[in-house]
Order: sequence, then C-alpha cells, then structure tokens
Amino acid sequence: INDTINELYRWRKTTNGWGFSSQDSTNVLATAAVVEALYPYRGWNFGSAGTIQSWINGGVTWLRGQQQASGGWGYVNDSGAVVVTPAHSGVATWALYQVASAPANTTTAKSYLLGAQQADGSWGGSAYTTALATRALSRLP
Repeated sequence: INDTINELYRWRKTTNGWGFSSQDSTNVLATAAVVEALYPYRGWNFGSAGTIQSWINGGVTWLRGQQQASGGWGYVNDSGAVVVTPAHSGVATWALYQVASAPANTTTAKSYLLGAQQADGSWGGSAYTTALATRALSRLP
C-alpha cells in the first residue's frame, strides 16, 4: 500500500486535488475518489510529504471550493465553462460526507440534486447517475 499512496502523493496537484493521472488537470471525480480512498490511512505520516490527513484536508478544501452557486459540482468543458452534473454532484457530496462531515453548503447541494431529478424519478435517465444522486441525498439532512 505504501507504493500506492506514494503514487497518489506524486499525482497530487498544486491545487491540492487530483486528476485521473499525473498529466491530467484537477477534477471533482478523481479528487473525491482519492480523498475517500485515503481516508482509512488518515493517521499515516509521510515525513516531508506530511500526513495523509493533511492531503485529505487539502482535497476537501479544493472540493468545497468547486461547489457552484447552483449547489452542484461539475467539470470544465472544452470552452472553459463549468458544466454541473448530478453525477459529479452526487460523487462530491458523498465523498465530503464520508471524510469531512458535510459539503460546503448542504442546502444548495440538496436543492441542486432534487431540482435535477427528472419527472420519471431518474437523474439523466441513467441508472448510474440516479444511484450516485440517491446515495448522496441519503446523507443530506
């Protein structure tokens, strides 16, 4: 596991988040996955690299800063605009609850997710996105 954690540290961006690879830009999905994966090791210390808890804290701060005014999270498209999606929002909300108790603004996160639900009860007509949104909503007050 030490080699894996060292790789995750190496891939950590100066923003304190992660991309899908060392060459990728920081993004919500990768950062959320990494902070969740590192959480069980939060008490470990990596010397000059700091504690894993400090890496998690940096990722949490980055994720909280990515929450949009709509309450959701998204990705940056080719034009440089943030596209908020229920999938990104569900993943970010869940990860923040798992490692940091709450997203930056639970009221707007919940409002965004509920507002994005379609008339048929799904999110985007996708079982995967619906599962992510439903899982996140289960944690929101």
